[in-house]
Amino acid sequence: MTELKNSTKANFSRRLCTAGVFFLCVTLYAPAQADTELNTTGELHALHGMALFEQGKAAFRAGDYTSAIEAYRESQEAGFSTPVLLYNLGVAHYRLHQLVRAEQAFVAASSDAKLAPLSYYNLGLVARKDGETKSAGIWFSQALSHPGSSQQLKRLAKKAIATLEKPNRPKRRRVALSDGPSLFDLLRFSFSSGFAQDSNIYRSPASSYVDQADPNAPSVDPTIQSGSFMPIEASTELRWGTHDDSYFALKYGFDGKMYSDSAHSNANEQHHEVSIGGVADREGRWGSVYWRSHFVVARFNETAYDRDDGQDQFAGAEDVSDRFSYTHFGPKAYYNRKIGPVGIGFRFNAFINNYDETLDYLDLSHNQYLLGVHLSYKPWQNTFIRASYDRYQRTYAERSARNSAGIRFTSNDDLEYQYQNYGVTFRQRLLQRLTLGLDYRYTQRTDLFEGYDDYNRHSGRVYASMRYKRFNARASFTHRIYDFPNAFVFNLATAGDKTLDTSHGILEAELRVSKHFAINLEAVKSLVESSDPRTEYDRTQIALSLRWKL
Repeated sequence: MTELKNSTKANFSRRLCTAGVFFLCVTLYAPAQADTELNTTGELHALHGMALFEQGKAAFRAGDYTSAIEAYRESQEAGFSTPVLLYNLGVAHYRLHQLVRAEQAFVAASSDAKLAPLSYYNLGLVARKDGETKSAGIWFSQALSHPGSSQQLKRLAKKAIATLEKPNRPKRRRVALSDGPSLFDLLRFSFSSGFAQDSNIYRSPASSYVDQADPNAPSVDPTIQSGSFMPIEASTELRWGTHDDSYFALKYGFDGKMYSDSAHSNANEQHHEVSIGGVADREGRWGSVYWRSHFVVARFNETAYDRDDGQDQFAGAEDVSDRFSYTHFGPKAYYNRKIGPVGIGFRFNAFINNYDETLDYLDLSHNQYLLGVHLSYKPWQNTFIRASYDRYQRTYAERSARNSAGIRFTSNDDLEYQYQNYGVTFRQRLLQRLTLGLDYRYTQRTDLFEGYDDYNRHSGRVYASMRYKRFNARASFTHRIYDFPNAFVFNLATAGDKTLDTSHGILEAELRVSKHFAINLEAVKSLVESSDPRTEYDRTQIALSLRWKL
């Protein structure tokens, strides 16, 4: 067997040649084989699958291996499954260090006579990376002896076998680092910013009203103010302990709005969130399991303002403009198991929300706990149905509940809400590019003191998403109807019953310009109608931003 004189050069050469084999088979061999396979099957629906296959190749070339895997999987679901697709799928999994799935894909691809030598060689690479040197040697030997192996592949197989047969010696640090995932495989970062316009910055009511909550019952003439702001989003994630199907992650995210006019600076919002935890996505004999669990610490900065004129909020002579800023922390977890077309799972969180210090009767600090379960079913390949049930609770530390007359005496019990939420989701994919969905939620809130703030809420949402090559678009419309059986407008029995309806529409579009850059357009329309004129408003926000992703 031929060996290079310098071990460092040998390792570098081996990696360079390995990368060359991966690149060669993905970019040159796959298209020709895919065309042959399509002509052989002749099935009309395979055209959609082939388009998805091409999307997968484009994502792979851009280094987006996760998107490539998703496109290849969808191509298979569309009925387009070829040995080349399986091979490319194995390469994508290998690049993400998902060795078990890479092995499964290469074994499946080796059934094709033309791809067998390459598949054997790459199975050797998978085994070697997994520390299975004996299995690696067997695979490399099969690649070497296969009659369809090219001379270049035979040379690579010989070098790989020679590497395995060398006596054990301490590895140089540089080689050890290059054998594992690089920093750019473990670190993810994105940032977006742009320009946005807001038609109603302070969510001011559209018409004048009489404030019956004030003993003097003044007539109020709200001022609707519009302006521009800069939306900012940033996120970074560092992964470690990465295995085939699990990893730990430390994440930081920022979401904010910064208004350009200093007169509107009290409408600025900032949200910081840090989380640490683990994720696993495993496939086995009894189906697949996905779970994630994190501990979250977040900070929300928002000014409490008078919605009629946008001025900072006061309670008498006391400045309470900080009453909406708070710190939020606690654990959360999600689990889902799929066995064939059936899925079952649960979610849990327990958060403490500490609001900035303010007057006791205005203090919003509370604890919240949630436990939910869901059951899903896919009767057909492109149809998804899910039913869910959530039970959660909010317990306030300082804020008193209202009695049945709507009065908040300090002698009343502390405010405590219990919620039950029932949900149904239906999703249907059409033509592999368009997905339509419908959600319905029924929520019951119980005020545990005297029931004054009870409500029943019906929520319906319709949505659609479409993707075509580098273009993605999403649209949704949500409508909620609240029924308050015991509450009054202005919390006065003489003012009439409280009613509330909300509508919320979102349109998002994204154009990926390159591997790292995308242009995003977002339009949001909100409309609130209520018997309480203080809460009614009409608002439109439109934002155009540029996103950079590493």
